[in-house]
Amino acid sequence: MVRLDDAARFITINKNIELRNLDQVLPYRYAKDIILKNPQNIVLYECPCRAQKSDPCKPTDVCLVVGEPFADLCRMVQPFRSRRITPEEALRILKEEDQRGHVHTAWFKNVMLNRFYAICNCCKCCCLGMKFMFDYNMKTVLPSGYRAVVGEDCIGCGECAKYCQFDAIEIISISDNGKVKKKCNVIPERCFGCGICESKCKKENISLILDTEKGIPLNIETLSQSTQKVV
Repeated sequence: MVRLDDAARFITINKNIELRNLDQVLPYRYAKDIILKNPQNIVLYECPCRAQKSDPCKPTDVCLVVGEPFADLCRMVQPFRSRRITPEEALRILKEEDQRGHVHTAWFKNVMLNRFYAICNCCKCCCLGMKFMFDYNMKTVLPSGYRAVVGEDCIGCGECAKYCQFDAIEIISISDNGKVKKKCNVIPERCFGCGICESKCKKENISLILDTEKGIPLNIETLSQSTQKVV
């Protein structure tokens, strides 16, 4: 997971976190910053994970290639399954996927010069990366470097828990002035800092905080440089 507008400098380097051939989770409000910085070079293509399923989540066209030469490469390799789109359409797709509770991820690969090149919108029922992580304990998906926290005014409605792709939120009972009330509780070791719960909380009572145990957040300057055209 990544928060792309986090401008804070890295204080330490977590050498246990390897970006190559992995993807990091990306909260919605930071994913859209990438789109705004690359208005002319965005390609929408069919999610390969959803495409291989007989009953995938819809729509299947939800993956965004951002920046050159990757946008051109995608159009060349998948001319019938991809198309160039405007920043406005890209932002709409991100917003709609966020509303569906799907997780935004930023992708890096060795074959893509180890640079950021795509935003995918993932669900645990279709995403192969998430499936490998859950079923085989493989580190195919990395946290954002942040963790969700629940405020004191939580009413325990459970809306956030319903949409959490990582089963990181539980409903607990607490004592409040002699009365028992429900409250949502984040399980830290399961939270990937995707921010879906934050988006779903109608009371605006969930927020993301830095968590050094969740790896290093990627800042927007780094990702902006990585999407520039190779000379």
